[in-house]
Amino acid sequence: MVVRYSFENDFEILLNELFSKYGYEMFQMDGLGEQLDVVKFTENFVKRGIIDSTIDANANVRVTNISTYFIEISKPHTYLYSLYKIWQKMKEMFGKEVADEFVELQINGALYLHDRHHAALMPYCVMRDELLWVKDNNGTEKLLSIEELYNAIDKAEEPIDEKAVAKDTTDLSIYVRDRNGWTKVTRVVKKKHDNKFVFIKLANGVSKVVTEDHHVITDAGEMRAIDVKPGMKIYSEQFDLPFGNVREIDLLDVLEEVYGKEYIRENILVDGVPYDKVDTIPDDAVISLHKSPFFLRNKFELDKDFGWILGVIIAKGSFSNATITVDTQDKVI
Repeated sequence: MVVRYSFENDFEILLNELFSKYGYEMFQMDGLGEQLDVVKFTENFVKRGIIDSTIDANANVRVTNISTYFIEISKPHTYLYSLYKIWQKMKEMFGKEVADEFVELQINGALYLHDRHHAALMPYCVMRDELLWVKDNNGTEKLLSIEELYNAIDKAEEPIDEKAVAKDTTDLSIYVRDRNGWTKVTRVVKKKHDNKFVFIKLANGVSKVVTEDHHVITDAGEMRAIDVKPGMKIYSEQFDLPFGNVREIDLLDVLEEVYGKEYIRENILVDGVPYDKVDTIPDDAVISLHKSPFFLRNKFELDKDFGWILGVIIAKGSFSNATITVDTQDKVI
């Protein structure tokens, strides 16, 4: 039995040409190889688990169970359909040559389409307080939430459907910083959610924010997130702590491991004295760089307070040379 897709003939010809050009392995790497065979996908999932089966690069996809199987098995097919629908729209707007080039760049890895398995079916959503590093029309750089960025755009809202509106920014010079540098913002979408969000905090440090009807696997069976109660056990990630029984950080040890002993001898002061002139390092020693007004305790306890401030810096902080800045409206922080 041969399973057929009802694609336009031009799209099928394009895929066949790209397959001849790049070969089977490239298509396999892109998720359009054996992953489209439900038998091979299932057997691979059972034998090797989710990491070697899914085509989704999202870090959230990492747990092997029956629920993730049913979610992941459809993604190669919806990805292929999304690729097709985007190709159709690009062909209509920009011509077949541009549309063909997009598909080729996606398959050969030159372009990365985020959440590609539903890219043509729904927008990628983030919470409204998600922070972005934004550069506006005047070249001014700011740290703004999605909501603040949306409200700052002085454009009329355009309806998308009964739950979503958008502001078109193609004629504005607004950019956001991502791992590839500055990326131009062409549209910002605001979508109304009828479902409430549920915050679930686990004893192993994992936390999840999901919609109330999101299904969760517990020791009492599968249930909606809204029905989860304190004391229940939830199947989640299991962490192997890299620090073992270590309860403190010795900065001199870290510096030696990263930069070497010679760097410490030439650059570090211990309680204001050059390192190579100190016989014994006191437990309460402070260290600093030559000609620097900044200093730090040499030893940090890995306690709850240290973990809290480290978490705040990771979540809300930024770094510039020797300065750490935390940008937040939380008065407690």
